[in-house]
Amino acid sequence: MILLTGVTGNVGGATAAELNKKGIRFRAVVRTPDKVKPDISMQNEIIPGDLADVSVMRQALQGIDRMLLVTPNGEQQAVLEKSVVDLAASAGVQQVVKISSIEASSTVEAPVAKLHYEVEQHIKSVIPYGAFLRGTFYMQTLFTMAQPVKTANVLPLPLGDTRICMMDVRDLAKAAASMLSDDQYCSGEYPISGVGPISLPDIAATMSTVLGREIKYIDMPDEAYRETLDKVLDDKWRVNAICTLFQEIKAGALDHDFPNISGITGEEAISLEQFLQDHKDVFNP
Repeated sequence: MILLTGVTGNVGGATAAELNKKGIRFRAVVRTPDKVKPDISMQNEIIPGDLADVSVMRQALQGIDRMLLVTPNGEQQAVLEKSVVDLAASAGVQQVVKISSIEASSTVEAPVAKLHYEVEQHIKSVIPYGAFLRGTFYMQTLFTMAQPVKTANVLPLPLGDTRICMMDVRDLAKAAASMLSDDQYCSGEYPISGVGPISLPDIAATMSTVLGREIKYIDMPDEAYRETLDKVLDDKWRVNAICTLFQEIKAGALDHDFPNISGITGEEAISLEQFLQDHKDVFNP
C-alpha cells in the first residue's frame, strides 16, 4: 500500500492523478479534505489530519510499504519530515520517495537545499530504500509572475543573464508515480530536468510566441525582488530562503546539463511551449 502526502499541492496532487491513471489505489493524509479533487477522494482512502499529529500518522502508516514525502518549504520542514520518516520506519515502510532539491548537497548553504539534504541523510539512516527526486526550476514558478505578464507584458525575475534548466511538475509527478508503483524498489539521488539550459530572454520570447504578444524579460534587482516578497509573505525565513535560492540560480546553479526526466518516465518531457499552451489563461488578460 502507498501513502501520499501533499495531495492538495502541485506535485502531490499530480502524483495522485498519475497513480489514478495507472489504476493504483493509495492512502493520503490531508489537512483539508474538502480540497481534494473528487476523482481522487472517491477512489482512494483519505485520512483527515496533520502530518505533525503522531496519532494520525500512526493510523495512516498501518500496512504502508511505500510513501511519497512532499511538504511545503518552511523553517520547520526538516523537523516535520524527519518525524514522519521515523514513524514510517517504525511502521515498517520500505521505500520513501522524497521530493527534494537539485541543489541539495553536503556543502550547500541555501536554507531550502540544506534542509532537503538533511532529511535525505536521515531517510538513508532509517529507511531501506530512499529515492530523492531532485528537480530543477519548476515551470509552475512562472505563475508567481503572471500578474506583470498580464498587465504589463513583462517577466520580471532577479536572474540576470544566467540560463536555467526547467521542468513541469507534472513530469516530476510521473517520475514519482513510476517509482512508487514499480515492481522493484529504487533508491539514490535523481537529479533531473525536462528543458534547458535556456536563458530568461528566450523564455520571454517563447511566452511571446505562445501568448501572441511581446513579453520582455526584466532583470529585477535583488533588493527590489526582496521588497516584493516582503509585501506578499509575512514569513521572514521564507523570504530569505527564496532570495538566497534565486541568488544561487543567478550564479549559475542551474546552468548545467542534467539527466532528462524521460529516463525515468519513459515519456518525452513536457516542453516550455506545451506548458504555456496548457496554461494560457493564467498569463492572458
